[in-house]
Amino acid sequence: MNPVDADEKTIYSKALALLARREHARAELKRKLQQRYTDDTLIDTVLDRLQQENRSEERRVGKECR
Repeated sequence: MNPVDADEKTIYSKALALLARREHARAELKRKLQQRYTDDTLIDTVLDRLQQENRSEERRVGKECR
């Protein structure tokens, strides 16, 4: 799949869909979004927003991997 241009709403919706299936560390979620979308700045903005909304499970996933 070739990455495409997208707006923040589209990237956010995809990130939520991925998180609905299972928890992802930030780096894993970023990698998956980069496979689909070209704008790294928007991807980081979305990831920051998810973290602020406590939707990112970085701490829990990190603890499970130890």
